[in-house]
Amino acid sequence: MEAGTGRINLASRLRVLGLAYLTREHAPDARASSEFDRLFDNPAASPCPPCQSAFLSPQTYTPRKLASLPNKALTWYRRFGFGSLAEKCPADHVGLLLTFAGHLLDADPSPAMLVAFSKEHLLWINDFCERLSGEARHSFYRELADSTRMAVRSYSDNA
Repeated sequence: MEAGTGRINLASRLRVLGLAYLTREHAPDARASSEFDRLFDNPAASPCPPCQSAFLSPQTYTPRKLASLPNKALTWYRRFGFGSLAEKCPADHVGLLLTFAGHLLDADPSPAMLVAFSKEHLLWINDFCERLSGEARHSFYRELADSTRMAVRSYSDNA
């Protein structure tokens, strides 16, 4: 497979995975939809907080406190014209980070930029997926965790 085609496929895969974390609409059945709520609905109190800040620092996370801090992810989004990505949920939400990673690959920035975004916003996702695999009661979310882990690893390989 040609390198450019592989990058395009990875970018598309990252965006699709991102959507699965943003809304329960992609859940395959009612049980999976309920599981979405349990796993992700409350970023501060869920078993798998979907926001980078909540996952890495659960004791200090509050939406109000987060809003008052400069948000590095939002800076990335705005730099590439995707500031509107963070209108409905925190900018450091795993779904938005994955979606933006796909857009970033499409933008074809320097390898240094891909590495910088990965270091700032994607490294934690492996631990998140590990927790998701252990907490999920529905196979859809265990498979989502595995697919996400592989896509993030491929992103790092492309950087």
